[in-house]
Amino acid sequence: EKAKQVGIALAKLNQIPAPDYLPNKHTYVDTTYPEVMSQDMDINYKFWVAQRYRYCIDNLPLQLPVGLVHGDIFFDNVLFEDDDFKAILDFEDASRIYKIFDLGMAAAGICTEGPNLDLNKVRALAAGYQEIRLLEDIEKNSLQLCIEWAAILTSTWRFWKYNIDMPDANKSDKYLQMVSIAVNSRAFPKEAFKRAVFS
Repeated sequence: EKAKQVGIALAKLNQIPAPDYLPNKHTYVDTTYPEVMSQDMDINYKFWVAQRYRYCIDNLPLQLPVGLVHGDIFFDNVLFEDDDFKAILDFEDASRIYKIFDLGMAAAGICTEGPNLDLNKVRALAAGYQEIRLLEDIEKNSLQLCIEWAAILTSTWRFWKYNIDMPDANKSDKYLQMVSIAVNSRAFPKEAFKRAVFS
């Protein structure tokens, strides 16, 4: 199971002490989020981002463990050879933020089927992760929200990239997949999500 292998690698990465020079915010917070907030192309999307982003920020506990975070675990940033994990690539979005955010981003990035979150894959990801680093209860309680937050932030990058920075008619609605994943991840009742992923 690729998700489990990624979980193991991600936990090992999160154990490495974070250099002091890394930012204490995800790149998208200071770059693509403001760009989306200033655009007038899709007002409904802008209002949705503002509302859900604020909800995530307001409801994530400040006591969550902080450390070295890759921040962009998608399959194009993970190297496999014959289904065996080899490496994590592309650290341009590395930061010193909540470790559980990395697991949330990885779930949004590799634990999906089209526009939906696949809880079996999230379970495998989390199981692999916990072979190396046990999650605290506060992190388990925050994973679902971090998946939504990560999907929202990634949607802002996609919107910015393909509608503002380098407009591409073929990819202009690519951000909507991440919107769907954010909405879909939030739709699971909290206790049902935790049982499916951690029990």
